[in-house]
Amino acid sequence: MNEAQQCKEMVEANWKAFLTFVAQGSVELGRECIVRFEEQIAQHARKMGKDGERWLAVIEEQRALIFDEYTKNPDELKRRLGVSQPQQSIQSAPQHVHYVSGESLGDLAVRTTVRATIWASVLSIFRLFR
Repeated sequence: MNEAQQCKEMVEANWKAFLTFVAQGSVELGRECIVRFEEQIAQHARKMGKDGERWLAVIEEQRALIFDEYTKNPDELKRRLGVSQPQQSIQSAPQHVHYVSGESLGDLAVRTTVRATIWASVLSIFRLFR
């Protein structure tokens, strides 16, 4: 397996864990999952020395691709990654609140968390290699 495929698998595993926590109603654990992934990739990049910067670029490329996939069709990405939605009975199923853009509160939480994490990633990369 080549490096790009390994990076893709790492990113997808992280997104699967993140989306699973969010689907279960734990946005905070989802955020924690992302923070741990950030720490893991930063530590790995430091160990790689000069190759770390290139490796981080591949990771960020894969993160951008999966974020675009989520933006286009979040339900399809969840299905592809095997993230199941919690089952609710029809009588107790709450009405979904939709915002102007048509996204649910869960989707809004995911997008907000991921955007914040992307900026944190960019800043940590700059700190890592200055």
